[in-house]
Amino acid sequence: MFAGTLRFTAMASTALVAFVLFGCARTGPPIQPVPGAAPPPTALPPAPPTAPLVNPIVAAMNERKIALDKAAMGTGIEVTRIDDLQIKVVIPADIAFAPLSVTAGPAVRPFLETLAVSLGSNVEIQVAITAHTDNVGSDPQNNTLSLERARSVRAYLVGKRVLTPFIQAVGRGARDPVAGNETAAGRTRNRRMEIVLRDTAKK
Repeated sequence: MFAGTLRFTAMASTALVAFVLFGCARTGPPIQPVPGAAPPPTALPPAPPTAPLVNPIVAAMNERKIALDKAAMGTGIEVTRIDDLQIKVVIPADIAFAPLSVTAGPAVRPFLETLAVSLGSNVEIQVAITAHTDNVGSDPQNNTLSLERARSVRAYLVGKRVLTPFIQAVGRGARDPVAGNETAAGRTRNRRMEIVLRDTAKK
């Protein structure tokens, strides 16, 4: 009799504890944050993308290219980028010189002025000026004409106080055609002056 009463009491106690716990889990108030406690951590926003570093030498060549493009607009002069450190300019000789003349004419002087300003006092830029002719006339005549034209452009740049000591003037005559000399259009293309700018500073 006494043992049965103990078992009944134990079972009743277990049931009461389960009921209390179950009731609290179902009906208890939500857990409130402790006053003064730090708020829960939140996810940080993604960092903005960083701009790629621009090499100052390459940036200077970019600016030079933009200035030369603007000066060449509508003139027939071509400005192209060989690589990060080199720019090539092709000037039709018929724009730059009168027939058989070795003096740069007024049509090309504004571009050469911009070129001189873009070079300025940068002593690390090499300038290679190469003049070409068509095959009309003798080789000695064409070689002399092209060389004198290249030297004329070099003298113009030096006169504009371009300080780089590396200005090369070469006359190639008719030896390096870019088109056939059988047609007038081909000969016109072959009469040209090429100027290559190369920055020798290390990137």
